[in-house]
Amino acid sequence: MVYRCLYGDYSLWIRPISRFVDTVTIDGKEVPRFRRCEDQ
Repeated sequence: MVYRCLYGDYSLWIRPISRFVDTVTIDGKEVPRFRRCEDQ
């Protein structure tokens, strides 16, 4: 998966798809590591 940061230096990143769709624990909750940003 190739993606670009939407903040800071807007760097380009590459990671395996399995890491892209995994979850992380934030404030005791399991949440997706990434989520889709909708146009507003």
